Amino acid sequence: MSSTRYRAGLAVLAAASLAFGISYFRAIGSKCSAQPAKRFERTVEAMDTFVTVSVSGVDEAAAAETMDAAFAEVERLEALLSRFEPDSDISMLNFASPGEAVKVSPATLAVLCEAARVSDLSDGAFDVTVGPLVALWREAGKSGALPADEDIDAAREKVSFKDVSLDAESNTVTSAREGLVVDLSAVAKGFVAERAAVVLIRRGITSGFVDAGGDVMFIGSNADGRPWRTGIEDPLKPGTVADTLYVRNRAVVTSGNYRRFCTIDGKRYSHIIDPRTGRPSQGPAGVTVIAPGGAAADAWATALSVLGKDGADAARRAGVEFLMYFVEDGEINRFESEGFAAFRKDGTNDQR
Repeated sequence: MSSTRYRAGLAVLAAASLAFGISYFRAIGSKCSAQPAKRFERTVEAMDTFVTVSVSGVDEAAAAETMDAAFAEVERLEALLSRFEPDSDISMLNFASPGEAVKVSPATLAVLCEAARVSDLSDGAFDVTVGPLVALWREAGKSGALPADEDIDAAREKVSFKDVSLDAESNTVTSAREGLVVDLSAVAKGFVAERAAVVLIRRGITSGFVDAGGDVMFIGSNADGRPWRTGIEDPLKPGTVADTLYVRNRAVVTSGNYRRFCTIDGKRYSHIIDPRTGRPSQGPAGVTVIAPGGAAADAWATALSVLGKDGADAARRAGVEFLMYFVEDGEINRFESEGFAAFRKDGTNDQR
């Protein structure tokens, strides 16, 4: 579901930090005697969530300047990518007539290209035009009545990213279908975290992170030189940590359906919609994706929430690692990519 997907694991680490004995994303204790570099953090409200930027290795004045630059990038990208901003690139595309080429910024084209790649590799399980189906099932949850089959079919007729054409030479986007609505909420936060992290790196930051509502892009190592440590929420015990990861220079995104769902006639329905069927996904309870970039991690967390185990080969081709949690008979069963286990090792995995 593009508009309401919940980032399950990383978004709750503020509460789960007691289990670690550390505060949210703070440096873990070092075995070295040297004092870790001071860390500076700032959180602002943006993109209908909270965005945190954290840096170390610079003095307070330089930290303030680099964080200002990162948040300026967040603001710039939100103005381009939000469908709720009337002058955004996405609004211009959604208001355009079928066949009308809309000039967009390079950043907008870049995130749409990533969405297209994931849509193709996932055989349509990820689709940023899924909004009409999301809205239909949201109303069903409020009313407590299942949508009629004909209403589902009508909404599905408005969903097809294949009807969006991207032209990299002219930086234009063209929709071929009436009523098509592009909503980037299932990829934009990861993309923005990635781009804001690039701003920090270009300004000399070698240790930090950008957290956009739980979509986290980690830069380098922690302040003590060891990998960043983060956790994955237990879908059976929300607020507690089921698994611990150690990462460098990676994005980590978790999507889950165990917190966001509706109940109709005594049956629970996921908030994540399968664009191919028009109905709630029957996939895993939670998916954590580790990828080199935030946009890919964000989009694949949604795609694998729909595909489940059937998406393993596609995710492997895309170069992302994943962990899926399936809740069966009150027990958690895990299914993960071959390379995922390396990220459970504290500093011993070969991360660049």
